[in-house]
Amino acid sequence: MPREIHVMGEYWLPGRRERSPLGRRMRAAKDEGDADALRELGDEVAGWARSLPLPADPTVVPVPTAPGRDPRPVRALADAVAATLGVTTADAMVRRHATARLRDMPVEGRPAVVKAGGYEVVADVAGAEVVLVDDVILTGSTLAHVAFRLRAAGAADVVAVVAARTRRS
Repeated sequence: MPREIHVMGEYWLPGRRERSPLGRRMRAAKDEGDADALRELGDEVAGWARSLPLPADPTVVPVPTAPGRDPRPVRALADAVAATLGVTTADAMVRRHATARLRDMPVEGRPAVVKAGGYEVVADVAGAEVVLVDDVILTGSTLAHVAFRLRAAGAADVVAVVAARTRRS
């Protein structure tokens, strides 16, 4: 697991089957390709990231998306965080294989599905303090696996910044 996971907000309104304003922007950006919603999300995440206790001069890494999926939402959030921190986004990881969507998987099966994604560190992260950026978190299976891979490649530390937390329906 990352040493810390910072989550900006909730995808769903508490106790309701209705998206929060953040959840509506996230859906518009990710599922509908709304460039304005993505820009708003990036601005919101950047403003929020300024308040976080993040490492100085980190390596900002977006969680890689599956082959064939649109990488722009996570990349835009990572770019916004990197710009706020005065660094560039590092393409330090890739994901080699498409898998079933985690939101459709039972919790106990997620680690195996994440592992099957073929996440690979493809850049030198030895000694780096990594800020790992993702759009949505449910159980943390992906963040845990990716953080493990980064540490195995020599990263000194890994903290995560996530735009929204969702829940199982």
